[in-house]
Amino acid sequence: WRSDCTAAGTCPILDRQVFGIFRAGDGHVWFAGQDAGGVELWSTDGTAAGTGLFAELHPGEVSSQPADFAASTGRLLFAAAHPALGREPWVLPLGATAQPVGHACVASHRLPRLEGDPPVLGTTFGLRVRQGPTLGFGVMLASLHTTSSFRLPGGRCDLFLDPGFVVLAIAGLNGGGFDVPWTLPADPAFAGLPLRAQSLLFPNGGLTDVEATNAVSLVTGL
Repeated sequence: WRSDCTAAGTCPILDRQVFGIFRAGDGHVWFAGQDAGGVELWSTDGTAAGTGLFAELHPGEVSSQPADFAASTGRLLFAAAHPALGREPWVLPLGATAQPVGHACVASHRLPRLEGDPPVLGTTFGLRVRQGPTLGFGVMLASLHTTSSFRLPGGRCDLFLDPGFVVLAIAGLNGGGFDVPWTLPADPAFAGLPLRAQSLLFPNGGLTDVEATNAVSLVTGL
């Protein structure tokens, strides 16, 4: 099924039994789908035409039964059965991905979040702050990928960025958020570049009170 959060916009995509639905940040949802060939790896972009079998990992009557989906730096990870090797871990490169990581840090009842589009080379993708303070300003930060975090002075907010981060934009908080477009070069040499983005929010317009969104892990692709 798919939904735009209205009754009229809620409808089935395909009549199929599915298991282990997982959103990997590449614009697709991955799952184990069952048809006459058994339970294998399927994907969907939310349309009937864009839904189908991705790979029959265990040909024949026996199913590969893909499960335990996870995503990391532009790769889909899962477990599936192989006819010769048995049940093993599998890795599938996904191309451009945007996956939320870490957590927000707030001083109010709001929980600000950062969203991102998959960063496709040669296009302009968006980073969006939502549910932030209604007043003040925000700073969008970016860095190369890191697996660690560090705490800002004051001992409350964590940045899930490399300490060598750069400032992408500074913008006013318009109704609790702001958008930052990021234009990427159409150079295949940059494919697979892992990045991080996160936003700091200053609700009162000063530098003393600070909040932070979650971070977004980005991997560029074609």
